[in-house]
Amino acid sequence: MHNSSASDFSSKRNSQRLEFGESAVMRYHLQDIPIKVLDMGITGFGIHTEMAVPVGSLVEIEISDDSGLDIYQCLCVFCNQDGTFFHIGLEIKEQESELAFLPLENE
Repeated sequence: MHNSSASDFSSKRNSQRLEFGESAVMRYHLQDIPIKVLDMGITGFGIHTEMAVPVGSLVEIEISDDSGLDIYQCLCVFCNQDGTFFHIGLEIKEQESELAFLPLENE
C-alpha cells in the first residue's frame, strides 16, 4: 500500500507559496533587522537574514508597498544556516494592515 499523503501535502504547500524576493524588516527583541522575503504563503514566510532567530521565538515582519504597510506577528518554526545567512521559516500568527495615505489630487 502506497501512502502519498506526505508528498501530497508537500506539493500543495509548495503550490500555495509565491516567490516574493522583496526586502522587508523583521523586529526581534526591539531590533529592526533587514531581511529578504524569499517566499510567502497562506500560513507563513521563508526569509533570509544575517541574524539567527531561535525556533519558537516571536518576531514581527513589516512589509511596505504602494498600498500601505502590512505587519505580521510570526513564530519562528525553523532556522538553518545557509552560508553567511540564515534561512528562516515563519508561521503567521496575526496580521495587521495600515492603509497608505494617498495625496489628494488638486481639483
